[in-house]
Amino acid sequence: MPRARGYRRRALALAFGTLAAVVAAEGLARGLGYHGLADPRVFQYDAEIGWTLIPNRHEWHSALDFGVWITTDADGLRAGARPADSPAHPMRPTVLVLGDSFAFGWGVRGDQSFPTVLEGELANTRAPYRIRTAGVPGYSTDQEYLLWRRLAAVVRPKVVLLLFHPSDFSGNVQASQVMGRNIYFKPRFQLADGTPHLAGVPVPDKREWIPSGVTEPLRRWLRPFANYAIAQAAVQRFRGRQTNLAAASTPRPPELTPDALAVTAALIAALNRDVRATGAEVLVALTPSDGATAQRLGDICRTQSIPFIDLQPAFSGQRDVLLPFDKHWNAHGHAIAARAVAAVLRKP
Repeated sequence: MPRARGYRRRALALAFGTLAAVVAAEGLARGLGYHGLADPRVFQYDAEIGWTLIPNRHEWHSALDFGVWITTDADGLRAGARPADSPAHPMRPTVLVLGDSFAFGWGVRGDQSFPTVLEGELANTRAPYRIRTAGVPGYSTDQEYLLWRRLAAVVRPKVVLLLFHPSDFSGNVQASQVMGRNIYFKPRFQLADGTPHLAGVPVPDKREWIPSGVTEPLRRWLRPFANYAIAQAAVQRFRGRQTNLAAASTPRPPELTPDALAVTAALIAALNRDVRATGAEVLVALTPSDGATAQRLGDICRTQSIPFIDLQPAFSGQRDVLLPFDKHWNAHGHAIAARAVAAVLRKP
């Protein structure tokens, strides 16, 4: 009996010691600024566009190197703060930002994102625009154009800013997009006599890209822990699926196929035509890219007489502009982009 009691005491001591070590390691990771994994529950299925943001949400979103609250307004657009805390500016002309996760502000607080910083840059100038963002993670120009058609009469902007990402060229001719564990389906535009026509709708709802497997219940329980996120990042890096992009870098050039170029040009032309019909104007800004991509997109814009901003020069020589374990801008990156665009919008 004494021996059995000794075994139990050692087992309990080992269990409590292990628990204390786990708690201490989690506290250390949190203290160093790391987070667990929590997907933002702000997406909803849309039969035409594929997915949109759910209106009036306030959800926590975290990955290893960030933890932020995501707030959407009554129109399903990301807000810089809770709608009740956001000052209204009904007399200010509006700039509507179209784009993907960069326009959305993936990984940064709403008050640090490109649209909010841009509004601040313009607040005390001759162009005190109100900035609203229709950025949705995973979108390409085709989905942004469809979303614009829904929002035109609601937002009534004076300027539509298309924040173009190099991947949009290929995205505009793809029928799906992988995000996290799921594959999301999207519409496509087909050209007839150079005019884009919507095809492939209604699109199916998302489905799992990575099968859950028998360990999924355990993984679901572990994801909120920062140490689990650290372990996942280490595994992904070991497998070569993720690269640390802490220093400013230029994305790998996309495949500029003739089909991708033609569809993209037609979509931008259609957006420009429709926006101008409302009395507004289009401005296109390219996130940092290679020279060939900038040249092709610049040529498309010049053909349509659309002002074009290549953000690469603004980022050149800048350090610490990306999230350490992510490929998106951090707050510094958003501020650089906002200042570059503000300089153009301030011009008479």
